[in-house]
Amino acid sequence: HMLKKTILSIILIYLSYNINVLADGNLAEDTVWTTKTDQSAGLFMVKFSPDDSIIWAAGLTHSLFFDTETGEEIHRMPGNNELFFINNGEYFIRSNEEFTREEIWDTKTFEMVDTFKNDGSTLSGSTSISKDEKYMLATIPNGLRLWDLTTKEIIKTKTFKDEPNLIYFKIDVLQFLCEENQFLMHLVKTWEDPEH
Repeated sequence: HMLKKTILSIILIYLSYNINVLADGNLAEDTVWTTKTDQSAGLFMVKFSPDDSIIWAAGLTHSLFFDTETGEEIHRMPGNNELFFINNGEYFIRSNEEFTREEIWDTKTFEMVDTFKNDGSTLSGSTSISKDEKYMLATIPNGLRLWDLTTKEIIKTKTFKDEPNLIYFKIDVLQFLCEENQFLMHLVKTWEDPEH
């Protein structure tokens, strides 16, 4: 038997509905285009570039980029790591497939143009960019790391100390708040019960 304890659990869900569309019941009327992909499990994450010219979607094996106006697939890259558009959509940031560094890619050429400094620590999945695009925060094993987006340098690393009987640690949600010096995270810790 194991004891499970959640230290902090905050989940933000933003829902937006067009009441008229729901009331009319005719969703097809608002469809601009449809497309079929080779991603057998479908697409599980979708983002628009800030200028609405590109739609990024994560499939099971690839990231797909579509022209918003035509629906044409304009690029694909291996992996499905979440990305973040920056500089009004000129670039995007995503983790490499090995999760050893964050990379900056050009949205016109789809070429990598820069990387963030890292000490070899594995990035463990969750990343957030501040609204003013000054900072990037990402999870590392047993902690967090903060970068300056301009210099690509590490500003601070916070690691959580190991605890007796701790068998699981994960930060799976990171989000900068409106005030740039604050963020929220979902931190999960699981301990083994030595009595059982």
